[in-house]
Formats: sequence, C-alpha cells, structure tokens
Amino acid sequence: MPITQPSEEHNGVALWTEYFTARRIAQLREMVTPELLEEFRADPHGARGRTQALAQVLNFMRMQPIEDRVFAYAEVPFERYRLGSMHAERGVPPEIDEGETFATENEAIYGVFVRRLEQLGIAPQMGAGDR
Repeated sequence: MPITQPSEEHNGVALWTEYFTARRIAQLREMVTPELLEEFRADPHGARGRTQALAQVLNFMRMQPIEDRVFAYAEVPFERYRLGSMHAERGVPPEIDEGETFATENEAIYGVFVRRLEQLGIAPQMGAGDR
C-alpha cells in the first residue's frame, strides 16, 4: 500500500531514539556523584584529564540539540559572568539570565555544567550551598 500521508507514517525511529536516550540518561544519572561534580569544579577545562565517567557525561551533553543550550556569558569580562541560553533559529538573540552572577569564568562554566545536568534530568539532588 503506498504512503499517502507521510506525516502519519511512523517507522519507529523516534520511539527507539527516545527509548535509548532514556536508558542512557538513567546510566549517566548513576555516574553523577558529588565526586564527579567536584572533579569538574576543580578543573572545568580538563587540563589534568578527565575520568571516564566525566568524559561520558560531557560527551552526552555535547550531543544534545542547540535549542536552549546554556552557555557562560561574560557580562563584564574578568569581573562578572552570567548564564545564557541559545536558540536554534538563526537571527534570534540568546536569552541572558538576569538572576545569578558569577565572579570568575570557571565558576560560570561550573554553573553551566550544573544547569545542563538539571535540564537533562541527571543532576543529583543538591542543596543551595552545593551549587
């Protein structure tokens, strides 16, 4: 039978992608520990290398779509940083979060890491002082 409505045709790819993404997030959730967070906080650029667990978490984050991806924004370079989020649509400026500020680039990068973990649903439960 020919396909008459392509939008109604489902080959299962989206379902399998969703299934495997959920499985991978569950695996990564177990890897994200206070020690892993501290490893990233201590060396956000990875100059001393990364553990396998941290490398896997970062690789998964890099594979996610650009839409709503969080980044560190230097509002006043070397003095004040904020978090922003990108849009996938060309020409739409990013949104800058006016709430939280960071004193250093490394603190802002760690803030991005934690926010992206939260967006993906793999962040451990943390108190306000843990951020």
